[in-house]
Amino acid sequence: MAHLVQCEAASRDLLAAIESLTAYYGNEMVDGLGDRLAPVEESAEARRARESALANLAKLQWMLAEPKDLLRNLVYHDHSYFQRRVLDFMKTDHLEKMLPRVYADTQAAFQGMITQHPSGVINPVAPLFRLVLQQTCRVVCTDEISDCPALMSQYLSWTLMLMHCASGHTVCRPWLPSISHMKRLYGRWGLTRIVRPIVHRRKQPGSPRHDDALQLLIDNGDPEDYIVTFFYSILFIAVANSGKLVSGLLNLLANHPDWQDVVYNEVKAAAGKYSSRKNATLAEQLGEIPVEAWEQEFPFLDLCFRELIRFHVSFPIIRRNMSGHSLPIPGSKEVYPAGSYAVYNTGDAHYNKNLYPNPWKIDPYRWAESGKGQHKTQSYSFLGWGNGRHRYVGQRWARIQQNIIIAYALATNEWVGCDVDGAPIPPVDREIDLETHGTSLPKDIYVAFSARK
Repeated sequence: MAHLVQCEAASRDLLAAIESLTAYYGNEMVDGLGDRLAPVEESAEARRARESALANLAKLQWMLAEPKDLLRNLVYHDHSYFQRRVLDFMKTDHLEKMLPRVYADTQAAFQGMITQHPSGVINPVAPLFRLVLQQTCRVVCTDEISDCPALMSQYLSWTLMLMHCASGHTVCRPWLPSISHMKRLYGRWGLTRIVRPIVHRRKQPGSPRHDDALQLLIDNGDPEDYIVTFFYSILFIAVANSGKLVSGLLNLLANHPDWQDVVYNEVKAAAGKYSSRKNATLAEQLGEIPVEAWEQEFPFLDLCFRELIRFHVSFPIIRRNMSGHSLPIPGSKEVYPAGSYAVYNTGDAHYNKNLYPNPWKIDPYRWAESGKGQHKTQSYSFLGWGNGRHRYVGQRWARIQQNIIIAYALATNEWVGCDVDGAPIPPVDREIDLETHGTSLPKDIYVAFSARK
């Protein structure tokens, strides 16, 4: 507890210093914090603010290097506080309660796309990225952010900044200040400024009750700092991954009309099976599909999603040995020293020709029972959801969310890949540049949509 109190005090010192910097330098800090810290002409007040911010970085050290570190002290049955709360929100009764709001968000988002793009051509990346954040806020955070366009825009802005702060330097030397590290702290400060006032107000005696995820945490008696850190951690993780994948999945189906037809037939079959309103539109019928059906009734869409994840998850996974003793590496005479890092690039598995014949080709059918390849016989051939003791505990919602968004997209419109002017584009078959930074949102992706008859 004393350790957490010390960290909280250091955090307050840093945030106060950053507020001083913001007041002097303005919002340009977001675009280049390091470039703005030492201008040629600097007032004494600004210099003191800059020096204070740099000094407080040393106080924070590794505690703010990863959000989960603040949650490490609360472990129960081998699950951290973060994991336990995510698992709580993955329960069927909670998801069932949130689905009507998720449906409403999805319908409103696609209706907005149609209204705002009368030409019938759209780059779906930004609106779908926003939709993923809005839906995820409802499921694991609070409706107060989802229902406020201003807060949504602010949260997206900070998230996009944080997506560009990844650094191996920060992972291996979190105690050593760097421009990337400072921007990362600044980004978390921005997210905290959005979330903390909501949590603080809701925890006050006599505060009105809400039927959302935050109320569950408050009723459970969770500390304010734990709730705040949990919220900005889970939202960043969810949006940074699912926010990119959903537009990629829609683009994939738009450029493969035969696959789109298969998924559309799955959507119609699921709606017909569970909806009692046979005269309602297909989009309206989707609102009656239960949680379990969203997981079970879209087998080919699941194959497409899995193949897309194989392409997307190609980056180093870093784990630190926190056991306090060396761990032997099977099949060798080497050990994994205590306190050291192990790094593995998932591309070694996901683009392995022995596991995946023609690995550069997008082929959902490789995951079918009749598909070819040795990936089905290897325990660690697919790392899209993590593996071993580090599986992603929120994957249930991630899969349901992708299925809901794509189902609504296909229920209302047909989609075709195109250029910015709406002209058809030829099939693209090229190798992926694995050296390109992978945390940016896709660019220059356009699809044309037309109402289904």
